Amino acid sequence: MRRVLVTSPPMLLALDRFQDLMHQHALEPIYHPELRSFDKPELIQQVRLADGWILGDDEVNEDVLTIAAQTGLRTIVKWGIGVDNIDFAAASRLGVQVRNTPDMFGDEIADLAMHYVTGLARDTFQIHKGVLAGSWPKPAGLSLKGRVAGVVGYGSVGREVVRRLLAARMRVRVYTRTAARFDRSDPDCELLPWPEQIEELDFVILCCPLTPQTRHMIGADFFARCRSGVRLVNVARGGVVDSHALVTALREGKVAGAALDVFEQEPLPANDNLRDFEQVIFGSHNASNTVDAVDRTSHAAIEKLVELMDSGK
Repeated sequence: MRRVLVTSPPMLLALDRFQDLMHQHALEPIYHPELRSFDKPELIQQVRLADGWILGDDEVNEDVLTIAAQTGLRTIVKWGIGVDNIDFAAASRLGVQVRNTPDMFGDEIADLAMHYVTGLARDTFQIHKGVLAGSWPKPAGLSLKGRVAGVVGYGSVGREVVRRLLAARMRVRVYTRTAARFDRSDPDCELLPWPEQIEELDFVILCCPLTPQTRHMIGADFFARCRSGVRLVNVARGGVVDSHALVTALREGKVAGAALDVFEQEPLPANDNLRDFEQVIFGSHNASNTVDAVDRTSHAAIEKLVELMDSGK
């Protein structure tokens, strides 16, 4: 049996559903009982035991990869899409294969992003809290039809977000480096270079990977240029937004509301200033976590891991 370290919390919560598939491929899952990301010393202890790794959002740096390679681990599959937590240069240098499972969550994350857009437009979360507290609030919201939404990133998530925004009859601006895949057939959707026309945006939805180019792209410069009352949705990575600049923009009223599924530090610290604002909707980096998506992605991760491990025999 080949031992496979599993550190993806959604997969771990449903591991019993994949036991038969793992046994078919002579894989033995090993895992820590706590559902969280692990620090470097903990990861080093665990990778020593593994022949392969289905990875969550743990930081895989050169030290971890060095121990992994020394103890025989040659294959890592990232459960999901984002790979900003992996040192690819070190992995290549040490002979560790790393792959992800692309195009798994487009619909699921787009569903949540659209839920956040509607929630911010109609203050549904504030109403919910008010009714629970015994009041009967009736805030005046925004109609989505005709509002301008900027979608940053046009991968599997961004494309699905655009479809949902257009179905709500919004006007959409897409900011992406993958222009070749852009659908130019809808007159209410256009492709623009960042940060052109950001002054016109009523909503900004972040769906892009975290790279040196996108880190803190939503920061002081953006908030200085954007229109007062803009609403922000982040289902990408926490580092795309400068949280200190966002706090200032919320405090000054430049940002009317934000829905954040991801943060620069996760879990969100108890003393984080973002917690001071009622107009912020908080997620828990959980946008992809549906029963359907977990099954689909876990099967894909297992099959990809087996393919890579077998090719290295």
